[in-house]
Amino acid sequence: MFLTGTVALTPGEQFVAREATAGRRVVARASSPLLVLVLATAVVAVAFTAATRDALFAGDAGFVLVAAALVATTAPLFVLRGLAIGHRRFDRYGAMLTLEGVGRLVVGAAGVVVLGGAAGYAWGIALGPAFGLLVAPRRLDRMAAEPPSGGAGAFLAPYVGASAASQLLIAGAPLAVAALGAGPATISIVFVTFTLYRAPVTIVYLLQGRLLNAVVRLRMAGETARLARVRRRIVAAGAAAVASAGVVAWVVGPEVVGLLYGAEFRPDRPVAALAATGVAGAALAQLLGQLLVADGRTGALALRWGAGLAVALVALATVPGAADVTVAAAFAVGTLTAAVGMTRAGRAAGARH
Repeated sequence: MFLTGTVALTPGEQFVAREATAGRRVVARASSPLLVLVLATAVVAVAFTAATRDALFAGDAGFVLVAAALVATTAPLFVLRGLAIGHRRFDRYGAMLTLEGVGRLVVGAAGVVVLGGAAGYAWGIALGPAFGLLVAPRRLDRMAAEPPSGGAGAFLAPYVGASAASQLLIAGAPLAVAALGAGPATISIVFVTFTLYRAPVTIVYLLQGRLLNAVVRLRMAGETARLARVRRRIVAAGAAAVASAGVVAWVVGPEVVGLLYGAEFRPDRPVAALAATGVAGAALAQLLGQLLVADGRTGALALRWGAGLAVALVALATVPGAADVTVAAAFAVGTLTAAVGMTRAGRAAGARH
């Protein structure tokens, strides 16, 4: 669910939001690249689930259907959310998020009662988003005055690549620790630590549409000075977060993880500090990336996230020490590399407008 949403469907949402913000129609005439994106996402999700059915899903073929249903319900929701963002109907955007969460809770609870176990809950995850479709901003697209701009494929393909690189960097820590030969206990500690600490990045995904809408509108109005102020504020706030996150996590990070998950899951202080620093860098990179998305420069976005991933892989191979410390350090330097690259790219974009 998380990977299909962040890697593939969020770029689709942001394409729709960018086009709708500019007053262009999206769904009526520019649907083919979006449809290809959705079908490709469904094929990958189904193929992955089928291939790992025995290893990850206890041999239950029903999870293959769950994967297909998940994409079928969430894909139109991402498109409709993009329309709501583009037309500044944030009330409808919030309503869709709320109903999606309520739907997962209700259908998931019913699935546990009727089917029992993980399968019942999984159907809630897959079918619950359909509740969000009850909020129907589809007619907003018909109100748009301008035809689509074209170039959806050129926008979406690099963006999906950028998202894949960023998610491999942000969510790949447990896999990296396992690849370095760590035992199950260390893998579990890294998993829960990074899952908890990356909550701010997950929240950024839900807020970035509002930022994208504002930046596109400022670009259309030629408000170069205001765009520069927005960029400076993001950089200043992000730098402060990066500077303070590691210190705070060093002091209280292990205790917070232990309080929520149990003492056996407490990470060492260097791991907590590096993970928090990396998350702050990832959030900064994600927000600054919206300046490139607004400008349609998704190739530059992919280049910056790719550079961050490359630096992280080099660090993974060269930083000495325990596996969890090495992975946390690689994560931190990778996300900070991406953030610095986004800062420079955003400054260059602002200078051109």
